[in-house]
Amino acid sequence: MSSAKPASDAASSDNLTELETLTHVRWLEVYKALGIGGIVGNVLANSQLESVNGKALHFILDKSQSAVFSEEIQPKVSQALAEYFGVSVSATIQIGEVSAETPAMLSQRLKQ
Repeated sequence: MSSAKPASDAASSDNLTELETLTHVRWLEVYKALGIGGIVGNVLANSQLESVNGKALHFILDKSQSAVFSEEIQPKVSQALAEYFGVSVSATIQIGEVSAETPAMLSQRLKQ
């Protein structure tokens, strides 16, 4: 009998490692790869990844974009991120001042 992990367990482990080591710069790349639109995409585009603690991600939504936010969006954000990473994810979003470039800011800068 082999003691190797099944492929699905290995993939899940790799995804969890990617999630746990997610940085702000990597978040800008992940956002682009998510390929989501609508209000959820808009909220994430205007959010800065503040921290990752295990499977919990905390974002700051640029306060100038707060009109698009409602509490009902958070589970949809968690779902989109869980589908990308292949593991259950809990995302929280707080409205505030962003201190780093958001995906929307990056897109705007690259268009100039």
